[in-house]
Amino acid sequence: MSPENALSKIMISKVVTIDHKMTVEQALNLLDEKQIRSAPVVDDNGKLLGMFSSHDLLASLVPIGVMDGVLPKLNFAHGAAPAIASKLRRLYPHPVTQYMDTNIVTLNPGDSTWESLRLLSKHKQPLPVVESKSYQLIGIVTEQSAIDALLHIEDEEEE
Repeated sequence: MSPENALSKIMISKVVTIDHKMTVEQALNLLDEKQIRSAPVVDDNGKLLGMFSSHDLLASLVPIGVMDGVLPKLNFAHGAAPAIASKLRRLYPHPVTQYMDTNIVTLNPGDSTWESLRLLSKHKQPLPVVESKSYQLIGIVTEQSAIDALLHIEDEEEE
């Protein structure tokens, strides 16, 4: 199968998802248990609502000035780790939906592998694959799934 027609080959169809009713603590425990950094958040019907990631959660703990480049470094904030850890623990009981990213790029099953790779490279995050009308989650494309599949595709072409 040629790479340009193989989106299903680079997509993970058995996706670890986060239920929209989970707390931040439950979601972090799931990410840790599955050894992943992010996962789609879905409703009771499997509709994609957003993405939750440890990266986004950590970014919410960092002062805005650092993220906006106003403050170049936080080296002056000696002893801040306990306060940040405490802030993180205070987020634990909150609904995961408060900290998920809803501004996400998605793929449709008909998208080409090349378009998927372009978007994956550009956005540097896993890309959920959803049915275009219902927004039902059907898979996800990650950097690792794309690399693994492309290497298999090359092996198949050589045989």
